[in-house]
Amino acid sequence: MEKNIFKKGSAKGFLTLRGEKPLFIKRKHPFVLFQPIALIVIVSLVFLTASYFFFTQIIASLALFATGALIVLSLTILFIGQVFIHWYFHLYVLTDRKILEIWYTPLFSHVVYEILLDKVNCTEVDFGSRGFLKEIIDMGDVMITFDRPTHQEEFVLKDIKNCDKTGRFLIEKLLDTRSPEKGGEMIWVKSRVGLTPRTT
Repeated sequence: MEKNIFKKGSAKGFLTLRGEKPLFIKRKHPFVLFQPIALIVIVSLVFLTASYFFFTQIIASLALFATGALIVLSLTILFIGQVFIHWYFHLYVLTDRKILEIWYTPLFSHVVYEILLDKVNCTEVDFGSRGFLKEIIDMGDVMITFDRPTHQEEFVLKDIKNCDKTGRFLIEKLLDTRSPEKGGEMIWVKSRVGLTPRTT
């Protein structure tokens, strides 16, 4: 059901447990890039327009306008590149032993949020999209609630593509991982119509 997009050798950094197998890597839907990039372009055009009037009407120097335009263009490319890098290196990773959310900014930061699937007793999975546009482009959230002895914790795969398929795939894999036949507890899967006990 879910296409495995691990390339040869790309999963080694995530496989830290003995016998662990990769299932998938997900990024946010590419559409999330549209809003910040559009905002950057609009702000850049405003600065270019303002500098054009300032350097041609007030100071009357085309050389200064060209310099200012190059600075604005360079900053625009820099900020767009930063937005793309943040999107590209924000990953959701599922293996048969754990689920991870990874934020990686080259040369600046590296944060990994990891949940071991064999340490949770109850799982609720809910998925869906809200809004006409999100329905059209097939973008939504998958929410996974892990019930631990000390507290509840929610893991959200936000604004991903094919959230329905991903949600069903996660239910199938989490049920398989924690099934009674494999020594796990019964898993409760949250659907749109309520909580239903599920076993494999």
